Amino acid sequence: MIQIVEKTPVTTWISDEKPIKEYLRYEYEWWRQGPFRKEKEVHRAPLVKKGYFLSGFQDRVISYLDRKGMEFEFKKPDYGIEVGLAALEGIEFRLDQWQAITKMTEKMRGVWQAPTGSGKTILICALVSAFPTTTVLVIVHTETLFRQTVEELERFFGRVGRLGCGEWEPGMTISVGMIQTLSKKMFKRDEWGMVIVDEAHHVNNFKGTYAKVLQRTLAPVRFGFTATPPQTEQGRMALEGLIGPMMGRTTYEELQEKEVLAMPKVRVYKAPETNRYRDLKGGYRKVYEEGIVKNRKRNMIIIQKAKELIDQGLTVLIMVEIINHGEILLEMSDFILPGEFVFLHGETASEIKEEEKQAFQDKERRGVIATRIWSEGVNIKSIGAVVNAVGGASEIASIQRFGRGLRRTKDKYSVVLIDIIDFTHRWFEKHSLKRIDTYLEAGWIISR
Repeated sequence: MIQIVEKTPVTTWISDEKPIKEYLRYEYEWWRQGPFRKEKEVHRAPLVKKGYFLSGFQDRVISYLDRKGMEFEFKKPDYGIEVGLAALEGIEFRLDQWQAITKMTEKMRGVWQAPTGSGKTILICALVSAFPTTTVLVIVHTETLFRQTVEELERFFGRVGRLGCGEWEPGMTISVGMIQTLSKKMFKRDEWGMVIVDEAHHVNNFKGTYAKVLQRTLAPVRFGFTATPPQTEQGRMALEGLIGPMMGRTTYEELQEKEVLAMPKVRVYKAPETNRYRDLKGGYRKVYEEGIVKNRKRNMIIIQKAKELIDQGLTVLIMVEIINHGEILLEMSDFILPGEFVFLHGETASEIKEEEKQAFQDKERRGVIATRIWSEGVNIKSIGAVVNAVGGASEIASIQRFGRGLRRTKDKYSVVLIDIIDFTHRWFEKHSLKRIDTYLEAGWIISR
């Protein structure tokens, strides 16, 4: 009989690894230099080594052995974790939220997929309330998300520890930590009984900062939330192994039916085609700089559409990837909409970011141009329209950018999402078509 023993919340031992050695692997690509060009090789890396595998794979391994009809015995330590009924003062959970809370508290580890704007921070607070005697660490990855999460937790639980933005307060019952800070600081391995990862799709490999932190802590209860799970097999396996399996999903459609999310109205506009961009040579960074960032006609379409939306009474968020692009768009906007837009990026002072965020929320500021600091975790319900000025092919990035505007309010039933489709270069054309596929798969409306 095969013995399976959870040695720690991080690693599990199996007495005979042979039955699962080929099963518990992930596929990855490796490019090597051939005689004439680089050639792609596909490898399958093992995830069980010397009889050990990551504890997040326990359900996967047990289900596999069951299907194969193999006899095994599974032993798990009693960590003394007490689970109660989730409750937050003044909050009545929706049915989809109760379903997520019930499944997650039952399994004690796993990942829940929920759209941006669905109330993931409330779910995080609910899980904290369900483990009243357990020390908790909530991991985030941006300063804005850090401050929002601290604010929301303190709304229900009082003072929480801050492990980020220049602060380091270990020993608190509930703490919020930035992944960048946690990866550089030493902490007790048993400091927390529960760890919750927001925007958990960033747990997408076995060697990054998230892997480093999640393997260092011995928290037996592990949860993650994301709107967009990793796209690669390595990413999905890393998320499962380090946190736990996907436990369920809340869809855009059910939240739109419940009037939680606004109805997206995607409008696609084609960038002018010229041979100048089609014939661009060099690496992707150079082509992107010339064909997207410095493409004056493309940028003018973005500013013109933003003006039309602002003239309709909507607030507009323009998402960019690099600072130079934001500066160019801000300069162009000042000719057409003087004083309406502000540009926020990673080097903008924290006080200014917070002031402008509040002004945008209150509609005193009608236009914001922002880098990826606002692509995830920013809670501004009043956004009327989002413009993707970035381009790009990433499904995760596309959903996250447009997700900023999906939150519903009492007087906001729909949100305008604008994308600029580029057929000006083979790379841009490929990326544009992939983004359209992403919107179709998300059930969003595509119009011209």
